Amino acid sequence: MPANFSENELGRFSVSIHGCDHIEAEFGETSAAVLNDRAKLAQSRMRNHEIRTGIHHDPVMIFPQGVFSSGCPEVLKRNGFLAAVNTEIVPVDSDNAGTRISDVWDVAIMRYGSFPIFTRRYAHHGLENFAFDLLLGKPCLIVSHHEFFKGNCAELMELIDKLQSLNCRLRWRPLGDIIRRACRRRVKEEGLEEVEMYGNELVIDNSSDQATSVHVSKRESGTNFVTEVQCDQKPIMWTTMSERLIYDERIEPCSEKHFQVFYRDREEEEKVNRSLRYELSVAARRILSEFRDDFVSRSHFLSTTAAGLRSLLTTTN
Repeated sequence: MPANFSENELGRFSVSIHGCDHIEAEFGETSAAVLNDRAKLAQSRMRNHEIRTGIHHDPVMIFPQGVFSSGCPEVLKRNGFLAAVNTEIVPVDSDNAGTRISDVWDVAIMRYGSFPIFTRRYAHHGLENFAFDLLLGKPCLIVSHHEFFKGNCAELMELIDKLQSLNCRLRWRPLGDIIRRACRRRVKEEGLEEVEMYGNELVIDNSSDQATSVHVSKRESGTNFVTEVQCDQKPIMWTTMSERLIYDERIEPCSEKHFQVFYRDREEEEKVNRSLRYELSVAARRILSEFRDDFVSRSHFLSTTAAGLRSLLTTTN
């Protein structure tokens, strides 16, 4: 455990994976080999980070600049990612694929590789859009950057107060926990619930004083990639039907169970080379990003000047 975090704080602290090299459109690539290489490298780096620091991370992808291709979600799924969280809802190669209104109104977008892309919103999107997401049963996910936390987080606290005023019960959880509990549940009859699973992990709780059975289904466009389903880290029976993964389980009173789906990994014969020029450009971008986060974003003068220069360059172009 990191010395600077208490057990209680670690339960609220959540770290995800923000790209690989954090270069523009790196997951907008259409080559499966390149995407596979970047997904594996991102996972490897985060595992090393966890070993060095003791800070746990969730295998949730947040695309740099919100860019992703239609083939990217399936690659992430087969590399053990839990889900993706994104502001953009349309892949860059949208000529070959399109996101429908019904996809966006679902708990998560499942159109691409049956891999969940959860949508998030900025404060300027308006309280009504957050309320609409909650009405649809979607998780309430807020995205912000450094500037939003200035002035002792006044803007953030104002947004939270507005969300708390909505006629619904909000429970604040780490991102990974939110995704693991994101599902649709319907009582079919007494003692039996039908549950739709989205991510490759699902936690189902039974808060009643009676045991209940759950019939779980998950959309799977590539059911032949599934290798195993576990309940509380033990293999269970499962089947497929009409591009859906299906399994059943019993949950005792006042308890919960954790389910996980495992997939066959991708094995690409094509070797992806990373040139010295590319590695240097990644290092330079990382240094500049850290300078922005540590200095520019914390200074009113520097952030205002930088915004003015960006506006001037945009107008000139």
